[in-house]
Amino acid sequence: YTPVVAQLNLQLNARAVELAGMRDAIRIWLGNRQVDPDGCEDVLLVVGEACANTIDHAYRHQNVGTISIELTDHSHHIAVRVVDQGNWRPPGRHNVDRGRGTLIMQALTDCFDVKHDASGTVVNCTIKLTAPRVSQLVSQP
Repeated sequence: YTPVVAQLNLQLNARAVELAGMRDAIRIWLGNRQVDPDGCEDVLLVVGEACANTIDHAYRHQNVGTISIELTDHSHHIAVRVVDQGNWRPPGRHNVDRGRGTLIMQALTDCFDVKHDASGTVVNCTIKLTAPRVSQLVSQP
């Protein structure tokens, strides 16, 4: 168990147009948390891929659903949780440049888990922060 330092909760419509605002909100939160640029990029890429998968697979051919995002700062890592209430569908026909989102998320995280059931999909993962934060350096005697 590691203590929670801060948390960000976002809810957005599962539409591609919503992703830019989501990324902006996460960038600001991570900046306020003094997360290093590499850690920021990893978090943004993982959350972006999870949300894109939700848009492409969970709500395809349905009215727009919602995506819930929870980021938890545990000082040395960020826990990510992305939840939808859609009916997960297998990928449609796509070209060779698509279909790598889950592999990317797995490569960037220390712990990665996806659960699908009748109520939707939950992605849980953690991203280790390797660079010390300014606040951690300043607080040392």
